[in-house]
Amino acid sequence: MFTDLPQTILNELCKQYDLDNFDKVLVEMYIEFPETIRKHLKENLLKMLKRVDSDSPHEKSKQQGRRMCV
Repeated sequence: MFTDLPQTILNELCKQYDLDNFDKVLVEMYIEFPETIRKHLKENLLKMLKRVDSDSPHEKSKQQGRRMCV
């Protein structure tokens, strides 16, 4: 009865957020992963983002400012 519903929802999201086919495949792959894989993926992405953020010039200037105040 509702077999097309998930695909319809995904198509609507793609339309609303102007996602291309590559974006759509990424979302499809992610939601089809088992929960443990999604958890592992999120943990690793967060680690990478924190590393990138701590390497940014803005973050370095904030850290230097903190050291000056001490």
